Amino acid sequence: MKRAAFILVLGLLAAGCGGSSSGSGAENGPIALSSQGGLTEKHGLFLREPDGKLRRLTTARDLYPAFSHDGKRIAYVHTQRGLVPGTGLLMVADADGNNAHQVGDVVAGALQIAWSPDDGSLVYSSAKNGLWTVGADGNGAKRIFKDLGDASWSPDGRIVLARPAHALTTMNADGTDVRELPRPKTPPKAILPDTYSVPAWSPDGKRIAYVLKVWLPSKTFLFPTTIETVNPDGSGREVVTKVFDSTLTTLSWSPDGKLIAFTDNRDDVIGLWQIPFVGGEAKLLIDSTHYFMPSWGPAGT
Repeated sequence: MKRAAFILVLGLLAAGCGGSSSGSGAENGPIALSSQGGLTEKHGLFLREPDGKLRRLTTARDLYPAFSHDGKRIAYVHTQRGLVPGTGLLMVADADGNNAHQVGDVVAGALQIAWSPDDGSLVYSSAKNGLWTVGADGNGAKRIFKDLGDASWSPDGRIVLARPAHALTTMNADGTDVRELPRPKTPPKAILPDTYSVPAWSPDGKRIAYVLKVWLPSKTFLFPTTIETVNPDGSGREVVTKVFDSTLTTLSWSPDGKLIAFTDNRDDVIGLWQIPFVGGEAKLLIDSTHYFMPSWGPAGT
């Protein structure tokens, strides 16, 4: 299912190399995924185990799973009837799907969420508008920035935000020291400014991965898009791979910091792929149109 269609789905329910990067020391475990189901597959959250097997965690229309750093919990957005279109309840569950509960009274925007380095808090886009943080126990909800968007939390405590019509933006966890990273010059024929989405900080904090779409006129409506990485100060941009369907693509670093999992339509195959963060050959992990929004957990989960 395409990223552009996610919000539509939520609305219907109511009536998302140059730099060096050493490994973090963690071993790679299962990948959490969201499935919107279909004629042959079920909706809910799933784990793609290292051996390739799929394990179902939830049975509802849940989106944007995010593994805690210790692999013990998964946060996600739970959609249900009666909510404002494009929103959902911010939930936390054990890594096996048990003990699911709403985080306070948070109603989140249907956008990427992320854990703080100590797994004590979450950053999310709020239905009240803007970027917020809240304790994993539901306490201390605080608006830290006026705009919403896809967010990721670095190991040293800074947050990176991708928001419409802006460069990647970093800030402290309390919303101070806001910095827009330098961005490439927009091509003269572009019909819109370049668009950044789904930023993800590497486990060692040295690189930020993201999807970049360049809005150049196209008869096929497939705009030039890449997965790239950059240093936290905006220097050292490197292309990891071309993306062939940017509306579908979401991504996640492996816990050891060596790989990036992403969803894409490539070689006429829609599915979940992995690729070295420095680029190279992509490997197909799941051949299916239904699984997306990967979050890679550590071994032992």
